[in-house]
Amino acid sequence: MKNFILTLSLLVISSLSFSQNQGNRYMFTGKLIASPSNITTCDTDKIAAVFEFEVQMISDNAYTAQNIAIIVVCPAGLGADYLKVGSTYKMELFDDNTDTFTIINESVLDNYSLTYNYYAGDIRRID
Repeated sequence: MKNFILTLSLLVISSLSFSQNQGNRYMFTGKLIASPSNITTCDTDKIAAVFEFEVQMISDNAYTAQNIAIIVVCPAGLGADYLKVGSTYKMELFDDNTDTFTIINESVLDNYSLTYNYYAGDIRRID
């Protein structure tokens, strides 16, 4: 019984600390309008890429622009054809990410006047 309580306590603590590391959570729906041309796999180093979306819905009331840049960590892990220009996606976004990774096309973020960067969590294609 002590092991069960200890295990349960560790699970609760670790899940709380994980959610705190992700910052604020937002819901987003949008159409992919631009993606990087070269997406490499995440082998020993984590790779991230910036994807540009047309905003259809975002729960961050402070964001009012028509398009948005979203950082996706290890996008190749989603599959070669999962993120396709013209497709619509629902995803959760976070405004903080404590992981260490290299953004292959970080200069795309310069085209947006973002208060903070948006990082993709779960991504689901809906069309």
